[in-house]
Amino acid sequence: MLIWVSQQLAIPFWMVGHFHLSLSWDIYNTIEILFASIGMNVVVAVGFWLDWKEHKELKIDHIKNLTQMINNNTKKVNEADIKVSRIMDEISNMKIYK
Repeated sequence: MLIWVSQQLAIPFWMVGHFHLSLSWDIYNTIEILFASIGMNVVVAVGFWLDWKEHKELKIDHIKNLTQMINNNTKKVNEADIKVSRIMDEISNMKIYK
């Protein structure tokens, strides 16, 4: 939830904060407003950091994995085909005595 809040509210927090700062420096006369502003920026910063930490890992290359699985299965099928054809050759070459 913190990641979602930080991503949704980052621009409004910073735009409103900078807009108020540019209009007047006396907006932070009360300590509550100063701590609220600092707290909102900390929430956004922590959310961004958590999101970065979550998504910095390399993504799994599913196409590469599927290609490897297909190639492995193709090799197994080819090996099975070779074994079956050898058995069929042996059977066809056998002399059947009646």
